[in-house]
Amino acid sequence: VMYALKESDSKLLTFMIAAKVCDDVTWEFYTTTLVTTNRHKDALMMAEERGIPIVVEIVSGKELPASSEHMDGGSTSAPYASVSVSDKVKRTETVPNTVNPEWRQPLLFILPPEDIPDIAAMAAGNASRRRTKHDADIKQRKNTRQRKTTADGGHGGGGSAHQLHGHQHHGHGHHHHGGGGGQQGIVGSTSGRLEINFKIYDYDENDDDFFMGSYKHKIKWDLESLMQHQNGEQAPTILDRKLTNRDSAGSFKFKIYTGTLLHYIQHQADKNAATDEDKNESAKTA
Repeated sequence: VMYALKESDSKLLTFMIAAKVCDDVTWEFYTTTLVTTNRHKDALMMAEERGIPIVVEIVSGKELPASSEHMDGGSTSAPYASVSVSDKVKRTETVPNTVNPEWRQPLLFILPPEDIPDIAAMAAGNASRRRTKHDADIKQRKNTRQRKTTADGGHGGGGSAHQLHGHQHHGHGHHHHGGGGGQQGIVGSTSGRLEINFKIYDYDENDDDFFMGSYKHKIKWDLESLMQHQNGEQAPTILDRKLTNRDSAGSFKFKIYTGTLLHYIQHQADKNAATDEDKNESAKTA
């Protein structure tokens, strides 16, 4: 709250006060809003006592299995999606009478800091890959020049078209009602990746829900993979995936807001680098 006052940010002040006095549903709404509007620093402040927020938005489904007869004689369903991250399970609203639902529903998940691998190693690994690629590009250009010089008989003039082309590189079930609408603890984060599990069901008021299909999404714990989902303040990438575990299960679209998680990782890496620099300066002084 003091930070919001210092920055004269009335909107953040409202969010922060609400976070302290509101119920979990309202807090979740505010935090989701901050993540999806790319207010990453504010989102981290809102969730600092709980963890690091990410948002999974279920956009739509296409040609999902039909499990019941519509009154007009056609087949239809009432689908909803269940999403699992670590031991947390959330679900979308049910869309009645369709096999092509439009959800566009963001679901907030909080990642415990201890579930995220070593921050400094991730940042260092990302920088190392960039340096390796840069060095490889320089070496490749150098080798190309050497081959070209050899083909030209050691002179600087251009070789034949055949010689030049010779050195060209071509870069060519059923589900029970209740709880969060899913089974607890199916997936989570490992040392190598973040796993997000999707399951889509057809809601049945009188019986167990009909299982339509599932998909497990894996994100490597490195900056490049996270940026492929959302790079900074850019809009998240919309992913289109086929459902598995059933024949002709259809497909669905979703997007993952990883911008706040990236902001957290980069901030931690910068803080660690500054700490190491201070230690080095102290050692030199001593």
